Amino acid sequence: TMITTADAQNILIQSCSLFGIKAFPSWATPEGRIKTERIVVVPTSPQTPATYWEDCFIAVNLCVPDIKGKANLQRLDELERAAKARFKEWTYGTYDESAYRYRYENIGREEDPNLGCHYVYIRVLFRVLNIKNN
Repeated sequence: TMITTADAQNILIQSCSLFGIKAFPSWATPEGRIKTERIVVVPTSPQTPATYWEDCFIAVNLCVPDIKGKANLQRLDELERAAKARFKEWTYGTYDESAYRYRYENIGREEDPNLGCHYVYIRVLFRVLNIKNN
């Protein structure tokens, strides 16, 4: 079997545990606005097959609630540095007998006024080795 985008999403949610912040597979927040730090991990593209790898992009968003309507710049700095350290180099693994690797392609900051937060946006390139198991 091959790794799906949902599998890749779950692998990245697990790998985000080192940040010590609860991770979610969706932006949907029952309370409306984000009141505590959270990580939102969502696939942003379908898998695209190539000769050796199947590629997809997954967004890892490290959300920090605003303080009185302003970004918590100190905490965003800390998380951006931690994210760069975590996702800069290729991470390798296997899942369901398929090899994968991932690292970030882009990293930056975004704002979501409706959720009352700023976040570090990490666009992760997730590659699955494109080999058929017999």
